[in-house]
Amino acid sequence: LNEFGIELYDKTPVFNKPMILRGKEIQSYINNSNDTIDGYVIIDDLDGKYLRPCSNHLLQTSEWKGLQEKHIKVAERILNMEEYQNA
Repeated sequence: LNEFGIELYDKTPVFNKPMILRGKEIQSYINNSNDTIDGYVIIDDLDGKYLRPCSNHLLQTSEWKGLQEKHIKVAERILNMEEYQNA
């Protein structure tokens, strides 16, 4: 992430409980954050099935190539979509 000028701010909890999807961990983080979260992008090389209810925030990268320059525009589109929806 540093290569693209992205600084890691924090991380979501890991519940490690059966049937708890990663999306529920992300939603818990957002709901319990002391900060206002206006938008976010989930960067992962897996598909979004396990991210419900947050799967529309997924920027899916390649398992082999990881984050690439072309993904930056996709991330911007996801954030702009959220900006439009929150207006």
